[in-house]
Amino acid sequence: MAKTNFTKVENILDEGMRSINTTRLLELADIATGLGKTKQEDIEPLTITLVKIHLKWYFKLDRALYKKLGLDKDEAVELVQPKSQRSPQEVTKIKNVKGKVDKYLKEFEKDLPEDYDEQLIEFEREESINQRFNVRDHWLPLH
Repeated sequence: MAKTNFTKVENILDEGMRSINTTRLLELADIATGLGKTKQEDIEPLTITLVKIHLKWYFKLDRALYKKLGLDKDEAVELVQPKSQRSPQEVTKIKNVKGKVDKYLKEFEKDLPEDYDEQLIEFEREESINQRFNVRDHWLPLH
């Protein structure tokens, strides 16, 4: 068996880690000198994306979601839109919305049965126990 040469991958990984460290050090230097944003003003784009996905998904399950969370739908949708700059008020509103969505998620998970995944797996296994590979699950047309 031929040996695999991983030096290119290792070099690319080292270069990527070096660039990540460099950008992190530059951010810390900007914060120390007062040129950059502090972490109190900044919010991660991942947080905004998660809030947007959760709001969209839970709204499909429960149409009264925004009333339960005490939010205006248009305002919540506007908050999670991508922007280059956000005011500190918007950041605090987004964090509050995220807290409310996380609280709703915990309540939603309480409603699910404990062994929900196992029930689903057992249902699918029983349904497909006699099924052969590549066989369609619908009626065949009569010729």
